Amino acid sequence: MLVCSKCHSQNPNSHKFCQKCGMSLTHKSCGQCGAPVLASELKCHNCGAITGQIWLAIVDRQRVPQSRDVAAEVDTPAVEESVSVATMPTVEMAVGSVSEAIATHIPEESEIEPQAGTTEEASPTSSETSDVDTIASLSEVLTQVAESTETSETLGVEATVETPPEVATLKESPEIETAIEPTDADIPETPISEEQSEAVIPAATALEIPEETEEILPAGSFLGEENRYQLLEDLALNQLTQGEIQVKVLDCIPLQQSLLFALSSHPVEIPDRMDNPTPALALAIPAIAKAYLALHSQFYAIVPAIHDAWHWGDRRVLLLEDRSTQPALMEYVQTNPILPSQILHWLQEVTELWIGLEPWHCRQSLLEPQNLRLDVEDQILCLQRLYPDQPHATPTFTAVGQFWQTLLNVAQLTTDTEQEEISELQQVVGELASAELDNVEELRSRLETLQSQLHPATPISSPQSDPLYLGAITDNLDMDDSPTMVMPVLLESLEASGETDIGRQRTHNEDDFGIETQVKQRQGARAFSTHHKGLYILCDGMGGHEGGEIASALAVEKLREYFHRHWQDSLPTQEVISTGVLFANQAIYDLNQTEQRGGSGRMGTTLVMVLVQDQNVAVAHVGDSRLYRFTPSQGLQQVTVDHEVGQREIQRGVDPETAYLRPDAYQLTQALGPRNEDFVSPDVQFFKIEEDTLLILASDGLTDNDLLETHYLTHVEPLLNPEMPLEPGVKALIDLGNQYNGHDNITAIAVRALVRER
Repeated sequence: MLVCSKCHSQNPNSHKFCQKCGMSLTHKSCGQCGAPVLASELKCHNCGAITGQIWLAIVDRQRVPQSRDVAAEVDTPAVEESVSVATMPTVEMAVGSVSEAIATHIPEESEIEPQAGTTEEASPTSSETSDVDTIASLSEVLTQVAESTETSETLGVEATVETPPEVATLKESPEIETAIEPTDADIPETPISEEQSEAVIPAATALEIPEETEEILPAGSFLGEENRYQLLEDLALNQLTQGEIQVKVLDCIPLQQSLLFALSSHPVEIPDRMDNPTPALALAIPAIAKAYLALHSQFYAIVPAIHDAWHWGDRRVLLLEDRSTQPALMEYVQTNPILPSQILHWLQEVTELWIGLEPWHCRQSLLEPQNLRLDVEDQILCLQRLYPDQPHATPTFTAVGQFWQTLLNVAQLTTDTEQEEISELQQVVGELASAELDNVEELRSRLETLQSQLHPATPISSPQSDPLYLGAITDNLDMDDSPTMVMPVLLESLEASGETDIGRQRTHNEDDFGIETQVKQRQGARAFSTHHKGLYILCDGMGGHEGGEIASALAVEKLREYFHRHWQDSLPTQEVISTGVLFANQAIYDLNQTEQRGGSGRMGTTLVMVLVQDQNVAVAHVGDSRLYRFTPSQGLQQVTVDHEVGQREIQRGVDPETAYLRPDAYQLTQALGPRNEDFVSPDVQFFKIEEDTLLILASDGLTDNDLLETHYLTHVEPLLNPEMPLEPGVKALIDLGNQYNGHDNITAIAVRALVRER
């Protein structure tokens, strides 16, 4: 089945348009010129821009020892060695590998831990029963997945999942079933020592494999037996004996989910480390795929997403998010001015990655110079792929220090950087390289201390460091300090206007907003009453073209849908509002999962939302989109506090100036969509309207550089005047953002609430 990228509904493979929303299933719009382009095409025929979905394919030949003691390996304790990324078992062949082992009597290698050499043949033991049960349980899992991908409520999507020939052979051949002997197919894979004897597993007869004499699979051919992944460059098959090969492939059916996605979305627990697998899942999903799935969830912007993995005869294929267009970190710092504080921040990220990669035996990933990439736009450190720890060569902190010592020596540090700052950073890195500093916690402590000492020559502009940022902003308004009697009031009118603009530098608008205002009047012979109700939503999307705008629009749509069902005559409770925000988050997260988006391509959105029920107001927000409130007595106040690293540090007790010296100070700590609900905690607060009030919902394109705080007397206060139309006032705010900022999309909603005495 094909999953519509707009409404997520399921469509048969033969359909050309979504049966629900009418969206094309065969074409997409070019991000540069807007021309319709076939989804299977690499480039736009009109402007030549890349429009196709490209994956990085890692291909290698599978090798195993001639004989292994399988029963002994079941309970083998964990050791330091790990696995080659491309030599992992794969998804479609999880059970197929079992049939191969049965047919050839050559057991597969373990996925996880290396085993001390043993040359005896595995003899029947009590473990046979559990092995056979595990194989049977895997067969059940694959059957359930195949059924669920036809009409899956759990996944919320449909997909065509064809049963691999090996699986079909296993199911249909009673002779094979009766001949099942204990194999280690359900045991995680292990790296193979060069000293061990090896034998190539014969290719399954059901698969069509290029002849061994065919040395090169030319560009334009398809990788695997399905005509889906088209090679964009030649694949030299004869070089597989020398190691793995990396090539780029074009996904010719991008709307169809991969089998790995179906398996990973199946409601089976994902293990938290490589040596602690769930039995059925250990068979169904290869160890390296489990590593990518778990680590990408933990470090979703750093670790690339895995799209699929499978056996291709005696070869193995892994498809990853392609990050080859991002510059290598080592090369970037040699040609671009870098602050010591930025290098310090990257080193802090590497420290956390080291801890996260250790259970998966992939710390070597941090020591490959070309593997450390940089997302230049957001200055985020990225990994191109995972590299396994080499057998008998466990990565050490010393190697990390030596790598960063080299990077620091070649980096083009800013010319106005103080030598003292450089020396302090060099000292820490030097101690790390010489093994004087070899403890993770000690390194963390040293880096935190150094962070508080490093001060860039040109301080980072930080509105949050201004006391006005956290408190009421009055700008010397004449205020009477004498007690004031609060008169009971009623909400007399409620009106709103909103506008969004692409800005002066962006090529597309990822912001979205929604406005709904209801006024109900009840009149009788002796009574007259008016009730006001308003829902105002503003979202600032992220995730690139056809990503951010989809996320922001989807959030607005889902929040409207939710509150139409759950908001009647009284303002919703905090629990109801939070549930609504998580409902929107889940919709975006599910779409990310369905489309296998990863890294910077994983779409998300900020949110600021206001609910008004007569005089009662509720506010919910996630991210750095803000709500401001202006009243005659209090002036301009920022109601929300941004969800970003700088504010998080302030809440932990760090003074604002130090907190905003961090290079990642403005990086979001949460947003809707990139991760599941465990990582989203919306702030919800309530207040009453006691006087004429103007509410401003704004994206950061308008709020950056203290813009509203600086110009509120000319652009905010006049909007409280009932004779001033809101629409031109909001337009003036957008123009103000373009004049002084303009680097981002700009969106604003103005809500004017006027009261009268009872």
